[in-house]
Amino acid sequence: MNDRADQTIDALRGGHDYLTAVVHGLATADLTRPSGASEWDVSQVLSHLGSGAEIGLASLEGALNGTGPKDGDF
Repeated sequence: MNDRADQTIDALRGGHDYLTAVVHGLATADLTRPSGASEWDVSQVLSHLGSGAEIGLASLEGALNGTGPKDGDF
């Protein structure tokens, strides 16, 4: 891989690891608190991030194996 790809992967991994550590430190009550997104609580934001990661992975896998973007549910 090239330096830019390695740096990007390292940054994504670092962000994931940081978020994982933060989430593991939350109490159940923290998940139902309001978030910075006006109509979502913390659990909904985390769900959105997880869904986005799954969609991104499916798109990347489709590009790498030549099948293109995945249609439908992820």
